[in-house]
Amino acid sequence: MKSFILMFKQNGNFYLYDANRNKILLISSEHFKQIQGYITDKPVDDMTFINKLISNGFLGPSRIQGIEHPMTDYISNYLDNKLAKLTLQVTQKCNFRCEYCSYSGAYENRVHSNENMTIDTAQKAIDFLFDHSSQSKQVNIGFYGGEPLLSFDLIKECVEYTEAKYIGKDVSFTMTTNGSLIDRKIIDFFIEHNISLSISVDGPKEIHNKNRKLANGCGSYETVHEKIRLIKEEYPEYYKEKVTFLMVLDPETNVGCLNQFCSSELFDDSIISSSFINDLNSKNDIRYSEDFTIGWEYEKFKFYLSKLGNLAESNASRLLSFEFQDLNDMFLKFEKDAMDMPAVVHHGGPCIPGQLRLFVTTSGDLFPCERVSESSVSMKIGHINSGFEYDKAARLLNIGKLSEDDCKSCFAIRLCSVCAAHADNITELSQQKKSLVCNSVRRGVIEKIKDGCALLELGYQFK
Repeated sequence: MKSFILMFKQNGNFYLYDANRNKILLISSEHFKQIQGYITDKPVDDMTFINKLISNGFLGPSRIQGIEHPMTDYISNYLDNKLAKLTLQVTQKCNFRCEYCSYSGAYENRVHSNENMTIDTAQKAIDFLFDHSSQSKQVNIGFYGGEPLLSFDLIKECVEYTEAKYIGKDVSFTMTTNGSLIDRKIIDFFIEHNISLSISVDGPKEIHNKNRKLANGCGSYETVHEKIRLIKEEYPEYYKEKVTFLMVLDPETNVGCLNQFCSSELFDDSIISSSFINDLNSKNDIRYSEDFTIGWEYEKFKFYLSKLGNLAESNASRLLSFEFQDLNDMFLKFEKDAMDMPAVVHHGGPCIPGQLRLFVTTSGDLFPCERVSESSVSMKIGHINSGFEYDKAARLLNIGKLSEDDCKSCFAIRLCSVCAAHADNITELSQQKKSLVCNSVRRGVIEKIKDGCALLELGYQFK
């Protein structure tokens, strides 16, 4: 490959992204044509600009000789000493039957069960975090399910055990819940022990009830909203400082209705984190309706207008704030002094498996995070009794080796978000499955780069 670049034009402007330098350049139409000729081995009349680019490290071929994650040699050190978060699956029971739940039967994963974590397993997991976080200034313990509040007594024991053991260490607690079982006793305990709460809520009644159903098949909207209102009205400070909301976006719903919901009196000053229905290990295709796609692009347009100061922020969708933060972070990296591409490198998706959010199942199995399939042979990286399987963690970290030749020539290697979960077919890590994801990731990278350049054209400064 003669060059390691992406070229594109939009709005009458011409751009060059060079993966070796991790820089985007705005160039003239004439220079654009010259570079096109150069990279396709056609005669170029004037090489002045091209030679200038080459002298500054641009337009070179891929310098990558091998694919290996730079943290490979440090996995054992990080997992032994620098764990940051432990997520305890305190129960596999749930009083909801959400349509898109990873345990619903629609995914290559276990289904709902009645398994509970024992106090012995929980304490061993808490000890495990303590013993493997000596170099971490702060650690977090999260409670997860199923529905974790079905095991509230166990959670209380875990919190009290941790506080007694972690004297002198900065530890915080979080919980993800469907919200239906919250009462004053629970909130009082959360306030006393400084526990942050994330409540799942998907929008107005019709949208929420479409997927988030009680075990008896009825919608859960009234039950959940009654509990949310209880917290906001009777514990306003806790609500403001410690409660956030998780919204799963159904791509067949109306985006405008979701925005109105987020601006309603109950949620107007809350943090709402949105994500699309998970397609990892899904047995069915996730379909995006035309109305949703058009609505989402319109809301993105309005969000960008607000960033340019041409629309009041109150008219911009809060659902796009996290997506925009990703775009902002990407362009800040472009603006920093670029480093030459190393000879041995790995694409940017994987984190050290388990180091940032180690997930412990009811039986004590260790997984990189709570987003992977618990049925996966590939993703299990140990057990609290036997410790980490470092060789398996290394394979997950170096997922790029599955498609080494493709990665070496991919312009998006620095910007890639693919991790091992995207290549997991439950029994093994699949090159074919990873390659399918790579295509969509590349399209997403191109779209983000174009969006960011459009904002720059209009005078926006990433910060």
